[in-house]
Amino acid sequence: MFPLLTASVQLNTLYTSLIILGVILFWQIEKRLILKFEDRMNKFVLLLVYFIFFGVLIVAFGTTLYLWNFDLNSYFNQISGDLVLYLEASITRVVSSLVVIFIILFLLKVAKTSLNRIGLK
Repeated sequence: MFPLLTASVQLNTLYTSLIILGVILFWQIEKRLILKFEDRMNKFVLLLVYFIFFGVLIVAFGTTLYLWNFDLNSYFNQISGDLVLYLEASITRVVSSLVVIFIILFLLKVAKTSLNRIGLK
């Protein structure tokens, strides 16, 4: 983007507001068209419309992040590094939680099987 177009906070706020209004306007138009042609619309066309709206949301989200100079790469690198450190620090709690969950699931399966056999008799 041109540096003069995103040089101030006011312009970035204006652009973000326009993006949000554009998404809301697109959503309203989509909703009205779907309600109007719902009985004649093919399911494939409906799925296509929803995918297009999802694409519009992704583009709006990415454009907003770009406007505010947000670096997704460094953010995901920081999260992945923090996640690895968190898992290394709490691996014993995670493993013990998984063991408890498997034991409870096993006990529920045994209880269900025994109650089914009692119910059949």
